[in-house]
Amino acid sequence: RIAGRVATTRRGATRDGQPVRARRASRKVPRPPTLSPSPPLLPQVVQPPAAGQYPGWDEKDEDPDARCQQMEVEYAHVNGFTSGGEGGNPAGVVLDEPALGLDDARRQQIAAGIGFSETVFARFEGDRLRLRYFTPAGEVDLCGHATVASLGYLHETGVVKAPRGTILTLAGVIAYEIAEETVFMEQLPAAVDSPLADDVNAELAAALGGRLSPYFAPRVASTGLRDALVAVDDAAALVEMAPDFPRVAELSKRLDTVGAHVFAAADARLAAASDRPIAVRNFAPLHGIDEESATGTSNCALACTLRDAGLLPGGREYIFAQGDRMGAPSRIVVRVPTDVTERPWVGGRFATVAV
Repeated sequence: RIAGRVATTRRGATRDGQPVRARRASRKVPRPPTLSPSPPLLPQVVQPPAAGQYPGWDEKDEDPDARCQQMEVEYAHVNGFTSGGEGGNPAGVVLDEPALGLDDARRQQIAAGIGFSETVFARFEGDRLRLRYFTPAGEVDLCGHATVASLGYLHETGVVKAPRGTILTLAGVIAYEIAEETVFMEQLPAAVDSPLADDVNAELAAALGGRLSPYFAPRVASTGLRDALVAVDDAAALVEMAPDFPRVAELSKRLDTVGAHVFAAADARLAAASDRPIAVRNFAPLHGIDEESATGTSNCALACTLRDAGLLPGGREYIFAQGDRMGAPSRIVVRVPTDVTERPWVGGRFATVAV
C-alpha cells in the first residue's frame, strides 16, 4: 500500500463497450503476454511468440522462447483523478530502467498486455525524468491522468523527490506540483481551431448518437492533445448518448484528433458563476478506447476554449465530472489563466491500487 490508501479496482475505460475489472494478481508482464478473448487487465499466460507475431521480434539473434522466460517487467496500477479515493482512470507505471533494454516494440507489447488506456514508461535522462505514454494501440504525446498517476506514485515511493519540477514528454517540457495525494501538471497554451463546418457537425451528431447544443459551436482544440469539443444540452442528454464507435474513430482520423470530448452545456452555464462541476464524457475509439473515465488534457482544452469563446471567465479553477456513468467517478480540476498566452494547469488526486 502507498500512504495507507487503496483505491477501487474498477477499470476507467471500456473495451467493446464492456467494463473490465482489475485483478489483484502478479504485477509482472511476461514477454509477451497471451490474452484471453475477453482479456482481464493483467496478463495470465506466458507463451513464446509465433513466428512473425511481433514485427522485428524474429530478427533478433536470441531465441524468442528464452527471451520470453528471461524477461519480466514489473509495473504499478495507479488511478489518476480519483474522487474520494475511488474511481479515476487507471494507468500502468513502469520504471523504464536502461537495464531492461526495452525498445518501442516491447513497450507497445507491455502496454497492450496491461490493457489500461495508457501505460507510462518513466526513465531518467541524467537528472531529468522523461515520461512516455502508450495506449494499447500506439504511443501518444501526453496524457493527463497517466501523468497525475505516475508522478504521484513515483513521488510517494521516493523515485521522484522534488515536489515541484519539470518532466520531459513528446509534447514538450511540462512543469508539475505535488502536494500530498494531489498532482497538478502544466499544459501548453490552448490552440483552438475555427468552428467545424455544418456538414461535419451533422456527422458528429450522428456518430455520437445525440443532438448537439446550439450553446457551443464544435471545434478542435488542444493543450497537448487534439480533441473535438462538442456540447449537448444537459447531463441527461450526455448520459443518453449512444456513440457509433467505428464512425467516431473514422471522424477522429479525418479531424486528426485523439477523440471526441462532449460536455453538458447547462452545467457550463452554471459553472460560470458557481463551483458546479461540468459533466463530460470522452470517446477515443481510434486509439482502442471506447470511453475514458478521466482525461486531463481534454478537460483543460475545453476550459480554455470556453474561456476564449467568452462562455467562462478566466483566472479561476473549474471542476469536471467524468466517469460517473462508467462506475468510475472522477474529478478533474483545471486552473484557467486570464491571459490566453499563459499556460493552464490541470490536476487531481491519485491512489495506488496495486504494485
